[in-house]
Amino acid sequence: MNSIGTSSVSSTETATPATTPGTPTSLAATRGNAEVSLIWAAPAANGGAAVTDYVVEFKLTADASWTTFSDGTSTATSATVTSLTNGSSYDFRVSAVNTAGTGSASSTDTATPATTPDAPTSLSATRGNTQVSLSWTAPASDGGDAVTDYLVEYKLSGDISWTTFTDGTSTLTSATVTGLSNGSDYNFRVSAVNTVGTSTASGTANATPSTTPGIPTSLAATRGNAQVSLVWVAPASVGGASVTDYVIEFKLSADSSWTTFSDGTSAATAATVTSLTNGSAYDFRVSATNAAGTGSVSDTASATPATTPGAPASLTATARNTEVNLVWTTPASTGGDSITDYLIEYKLSADGSWSTFTDGTSTATAVTVTGLTNDELYNFRVSAVNTVGTGSASSTANATPTSPVTPNAPTALTATAGIAQATLAWTAPVNNGGSAITDYLIEYKLSASSTWGTFVDDVSTLTTDIVTALTSGSSYDFRVSAINAIGTGTASSTATATPTAAASSSTSSGNRRGVPVAFVSRPAAVVPETPRAGTGSGLYVSPLDGTLKACPAMTANLSRGARTNTALDVKLWQAILNKDLGLKIPTNGTFGPMTFAATKSFQQKYRSVILDPQGIKNPTGTVATGTRAQANALLGCK
Repeated sequence: MNSIGTSSVSSTETATPATTPGTPTSLAATRGNAEVSLIWAAPAANGGAAVTDYVVEFKLTADASWTTFSDGTSTATSATVTSLTNGSSYDFRVSAVNTAGTGSASSTDTATPATTPDAPTSLSATRGNTQVSLSWTAPASDGGDAVTDYLVEYKLSGDISWTTFTDGTSTLTSATVTGLSNGSDYNFRVSAVNTVGTSTASGTANATPSTTPGIPTSLAATRGNAQVSLVWVAPASVGGASVTDYVIEFKLSADSSWTTFSDGTSAATAATVTSLTNGSAYDFRVSATNAAGTGSVSDTASATPATTPGAPASLTATARNTEVNLVWTTPASTGGDSITDYLIEYKLSADGSWSTFTDGTSTATAVTVTGLTNDELYNFRVSAVNTVGTGSASSTANATPTSPVTPNAPTALTATAGIAQATLAWTAPVNNGGSAITDYLIEYKLSASSTWGTFVDDVSTLTTDIVTALTSGSSYDFRVSAINAIGTGTASSTATATPTAAASSSTSSGNRRGVPVAFVSRPAAVVPETPRAGTGSGLYVSPLDGTLKACPAMTANLSRGARTNTALDVKLWQAILNKDLGLKIPTNGTFGPMTFAATKSFQQKYRSVILDPQGIKNPTGTVATGTRAQANALLGCK
């Protein structure tokens, strides 16, 4: 239209009035592995124009600014936001788009993307008794969600299928699988669990449950030379693992502490413990060892190491008639075991083979080998025996048995003068001629004479004697010869003595009878004394006080010989001493019966008061012979 007027009508154009869409609703976020899946409901109103797209926005929950997820153009009411960080919390919102523009954003929803954990690492298995202890390292990544448990699985190494060990819920990185069979090899693996799921399994670990071995049995110890050999039986149970060694211990039986014998590593059921001391008792015990450790010790066994004895020493051989007497000293070492016998061997020197002399069992260090041939030279040797065996032989000794001859001459003859008597002493011959000495021949003569007389005494092998009834003041020569079964041997060199005369007596006060307690001498005239006329044979005149006394009933001798003197013998002689000499010898039986040694002591004790030339007692203390005849002669009795 202008001032002129209105133009023609234009062509028509159509349009629909519209606004931006409403807000999407029911937004839900579902986490995934580094992503979150979103779903929502389209807006109730599209603003008069169809929704052509949705704007999806996300941000870290802790941040303020939003980021639009580029997912192209889509009217779908779902989307998956990718490239997120597992374990981080995200907020999400959605806005609808139409031709009028982008509508208001939905309410937010939150999700944390996550996945299953990584596999645990460094799994190790340690065997135990019917169980295996496992330990591992937690996964390097928990998948964005905390590990809530570990799945423990096991199987026999030869099997395919795995069994889950029920141990409850735990985030510990260790577990003990129980109820296993000792000696069986097992495989183990572990998986981590979070709320997303279960990780892949760890690498496997292997172990064979076992315990220490049982106790070795039947331990036996056999002694040797400075060593003991042990044998035993392996344990009935090895504990599920092979025995790899045995621990051998020993100690002195008297000690309490044990020492381990170093013999290297060996599963043998025998060993020899060395460097022991012969003769010392030891205890031994054995323990079995396997990969699980060392088991309990066996019962103890005891042994005393020993060897055969050393050689006897100092063997000497003394020839006799058809026999040889051997003497030796014990070995320096018994080998650690007592000597129980000696083996005696002999042979003719010209022979090569030895013969054993049968003498029974004896530990004596002397023996007489009999049944030999005179005038043949023999060799002898001796070996010591103990329970281990026979030791080395001694060095040899030689001897030639010979027929017996008369003894050699006695030596070292001495003569000691007494009152009308002489005391002789000598040394027995070195060689008895091969036959035991049975007596000594005692001869005497006046020094000026060439004729020897024999002194008659008892048969005796004593090397002392008293020659009586000599003339005082006269010089006498004496000689002695030894006698054996063959005869009388060569006489000894001579010894000379001059018997003395009796001196006057002295008295001392103190005896209630006025008789001397100790006589230095007594007039020789009182021995013997003739009975007074009319007294008869049953009385005698005391040499001390001149009174008549009854003769004692002498029925026995008081002998210097080897026999035992009876109590009666002693009492009779005691009576003589008390009655005739005024002594107070105890009468409590102390002196009867008396052996030879006791008789000598009795005689010596009172020798100072009896100076009888007839030989009842004598002042030198040597043993004298008292006979019934001598007593009667002394007393003047028949």
